[in-house]
Amino acid sequence: MRKLDADLPPLDRGAGEKAANLKGILQTDWFDVTPDMAETWLKRNFNNRPVSLDTVRAYAREMKRGRWMPVHQGIAFDVNDNLVDGQHRLMGIIMAGCTVRLMVTFGLPSKIEGTRMVGMDVVDRGKTRTVADQLKIQHGIHGGSILAMICNRLAAICSPERTRRLSVGEILDIHDHFKAGVDWMIEARPREHGLKQAGVLAAFAFAYHAEHAEHAKWAKGQLETYWHQLTDAAQG
Repeated sequence: MRKLDADLPPLDRGAGEKAANLKGILQTDWFDVTPDMAETWLKRNFNNRPVSLDTVRAYAREMKRGRWMPVHQGIAFDVNDNLVDGQHRLMGIIMAGCTVRLMVTFGLPSKIEGTRMVGMDVVDRGKTRTVADQLKIQHGIHGGSILAMICNRLAAICSPERTRRLSVGEILDIHDHFKAGVDWMIEARPREHGLKQAGVLAAFAFAYHAEHAEHAKWAKGQLETYWHQLTDAAQG
C-alpha cells in the first residue's frame, strides 16, 4: 500500500529556528484603537478579501455594547506596513464610533522565503468555531445549530436593523428572553421540510412567548393545539 506521506517534501528541520529568528522583527503590543486610528490604518489595506458588511455590523454591535473582549487575535501589518489582518475589526470600530483595545502586530513577513507564498497566504487559515460549536462546548447546549437559527430569525422579527452573524452573547440573550417558546419549538420540531424551517419555528416561538405573557389575551394552550393540528395534518 502506498504510504500517505510518499509525496510530501522532506521535513525542514530548521523551520523552528527560522521562526525564532522572526523575534527580532515582530513587535506586538496592546493598543487602544480609536476610530481615527482605524481610518488611518485602513489606508494601508491594499490586497485583502472582500468586506463582509454583516461581519462589520456584528463587530460594531459588540463594541458599542461593551462586549468586545480583548484576545490575542487583532490587527497585523507586514514588514512593508501593509494591513494583512483586521480590516473588519477596524471598520467595526469606525461604525461603532468607540475606542477598542486590540492586540496589534507589526513586521509580519510579506513573503515566505524559498516559496511562492506570501504572508497573507497563511492568515486566517484555521478552522472557524461556529456559534453552535461554542454553545455546545462552552455552554453545554446541545442542538446549538437549530437554537442559533431560531434566535437569528427572532432577531430579524424584533429588530429594525439587519442582524445577520449574531454573536454567541446575542444568541444567549435572545434565548433567555424567549426561552420557553424556543425550547418548546426545539422539542416539538417536526420532520416535515416546510414546518421545520427556522423561520416557521421562530414565528411560533414568538407567538408562544406572546401567549404566555402576563397580560396576554389568548387562552393558554391554543397555540400548542394549533401546532399539533398542523403537524398531524402534515404527517397524514
